[in-house]
Amino acid sequence: MENLEKSQLERGKSADRFIPIEFDYKADTNKMIDNMMSFIYLATTVAIFFYVFKQLKSGLGAMGGKGGGGGSDIFGVGKKIFLIKKSE
Repeated sequence: MENLEKSQLERGKSADRFIPIEFDYKADTNKMIDNMMSFIYLATTVAIFFYVFKQLKSGLGAMGGKGGGGGSDIFGVGKKIFLIKKSE
């Protein structure tokens, strides 16, 4: 705005004949709110994907019947079997 006033003075216009200008602060506020909402949307989406993939990864262990083993040893190959003998 200072540049506009300076150029009008250089052209010889008097201060009462300046071109009236209004600066709208709402546009900046709306842009800031829009940027914040975009960030919140992005952060929420990333958090949901992280949670879903974490749940899927821990759910792979349940396919082998162990229940939440984190996906390792899904077929139970490394299971140890203990036999207990009854006393007569």
